[in-house]
Amino acid sequence: MSADLPTLAHHLAQAPAFLDRLLQTLYAAHPSLPTSTCPCDHICLRVETLAEYALRKQELEQLGAALLTETTIAGRPIATFRLQEPVRVHDARWQGSALPDGDLRFGPKWERHVYVVELPAPKARVPGKGLPVYSSGWEHAEFAVAASDSPTVSDLIASGEAAASEQAWEAMNVFMTEQERTARGSGAVEIPWDKRGMGRVAGKTGVNVDLRLDFPEGKEAGSGGPFSVKYHWRPLEDVITMEEAWKAKRS
Repeated sequence: MSADLPTLAHHLAQAPAFLDRLLQTLYAAHPSLPTSTCPCDHICLRVETLAEYALRKQELEQLGAALLTETTIAGRPIATFRLQEPVRVHDARWQGSALPDGDLRFGPKWERHVYVVELPAPKARVPGKGLPVYSSGWEHAEFAVAASDSPTVSDLIASGEAAASEQAWEAMNVFMTEQERTARGSGAVEIPWDKRGMGRVAGKTGVNVDLRLDFPEGKEAGSGGPFSVKYHWRPLEDVITMEEAWKAKRS
């Protein structure tokens, strides 16, 4: 590993600028999307090697961040941490959270708070296949679209994984359809959704289906390269709570 590798402290110091660039780019490119009312529930920190993945995990633990989960997806580990202090970013359009249960985790009006960091290990290289190579740094942010009248986490746990997954898929399809209609009606640019994360389209099920927007022009100093934005139904921390509860019931 290079001796010039930035520290976690460096990445965290860069996070507000990354989020600000991401938000301003998103608002400008797709003004019809309801981003101003959707909490940014987590940001993703990419690493280039397994050694760097282990180092970032160690640094996050030393910082006092709580490990929410570490799971293997598509053959590589992905860890999710909750910071003791959030990444804060000023956003004059942010209206405050409208999630169920009077959820105030995501900051007051005009100041977004992001506590959760997703840390994926790099995908294994497969000979003959051109998998993307990610530079170390912030790579994407995710926004939760659930309305205040959506079921609570407790209600979703009680309903069971299959029923909750169906609700997530239906909610995201409604969101997608409504946003496409709004964009057409306002004369805005067509929304170029990447739908591979949408459950049935991807041939999988789950409560964390998502719609993605890629911004290849986002490559600039401190951004970690081109970035993406994802919209999903519920915050990742809530998804983990539900998945852990369902796993406990199965055991």
